[in-house]
Amino acid sequence: MEKIKKNIGLEYAHIFLKNINVTHGIWVIYLISKGFSMIHIGLFESLFHISSIMFEVPTGIVADLYGRKLSRIISLLIALLYFSILLFSDNLYMICLAFILLGLSYTFESGSGEALVYDSLKEMDKEEDFKKVNGRREVLYQLGSMIGLIVGGYFAMTSYNINFIFMFAVYAVVLIVTSLMKEVKHEISESVSVTQRFKNHFIDSTKVVLKNNRLFYLIVISALFAAPVTTVFFFAQDYFLELSYSKAMLGLVLGLHSLTAALGGFLAYKIEAKWGQRKILFMIPLLLLICFSFMIFPNLYTIGFILLGFFDSLFYVVMADYINKITPSNKRATILSFSSFAFSIVMIVIFPLIGFFIDTFNMTTANMILAGIVVILYMMLIVILRSSKWEEGMKSQ
Repeated sequence: MEKIKKNIGLEYAHIFLKNINVTHGIWVIYLISKGFSMIHIGLFESLFHISSIMFEVPTGIVADLYGRKLSRIISLLIALLYFSILLFSDNLYMICLAFILLGLSYTFESGSGEALVYDSLKEMDKEEDFKKVNGRREVLYQLGSMIGLIVGGYFAMTSYNINFIFMFAVYAVVLIVTSLMKEVKHEISESVSVTQRFKNHFIDSTKVVLKNNRLFYLIVISALFAAPVTTVFFFAQDYFLELSYSKAMLGLVLGLHSLTAALGGFLAYKIEAKWGQRKILFMIPLLLLICFSFMIFPNLYTIGFILLGFFDSLFYVVMADYINKITPSNKRATILSFSSFAFSIVMIVIFPLIGFFIDTFNMTTANMILAGIVVILYMMLIVILRSSKWEEGMKSQ
């Protein structure tokens, strides 16, 4: 039990160090500097999400059956290979391979980290603390990101290569931190073959999602609103340079975005306690929509971008809590992988679409398209929240 308790502290170290990612704010302009176009950038991001879609659920099953800690270690090892390829290669096919590997790395981490934290708390009979712990994780995630974005901007002024060398070293340290964690395993049937075990786990997990209307809709809602936010974050990097921001100023603005996101994560459990689930699900997406509306106008773009961090982080923390509360422990990583799977499906459509509009027209047109997409998503959300199946799911909890 003492080792299980240490998982939370080690998780804080893991999430903070890993997200001092000095490549996160510059990878788009780094690849542009290598001669790749925005259409190529869209292709790379699409390959990342195709890889995520292909491996998301299988790696979630691996985490559930063989260990969340093991899954995270595999993720870090693959990520180290990704950094190496981007550092040393200018070849289109190798860069494509790097993003496929990055997608694979992402799938081994997605679901497994959150599942390890939630089940560690559950082992201590403290799962009610998850929202607060996850809020702290989000704060550390955003603070790490803020440091990484600001420092990354200054590194990039000297050489982009420094960013990738630095991240290789950081991930090596994170690998050591992760290895110190205590595994939280669940019993598995040894009487069936590995193939049958995977098949049974997939079928059982799928049934849980499809039979629980509330869980299904929460997964869909999370994916629909996370994808536009992620898209605007990456394309904003190049747009800020168009607005004559220096690389250092770019890092500062991205850092402020992370700072407001950290505040959103920190206040999430307090705001949710005051507003309740229904108001959160109605109001936060509406506030996200307002941020996207600001970003249509160049003079308001930076304000909308910074505020977007706060509301996105707040929404993420409370949605994660809602989903985990109604997810069985022995299927947690797999079901959380379903959530990431849904996100990747939305991203694989939106990201190259916005890249096309940027290359064909301009960023202002692309921002208008994104805002229009969010309007449609919000209308869909209202329909979902007012549907009989959603109401039935609420009553069954």
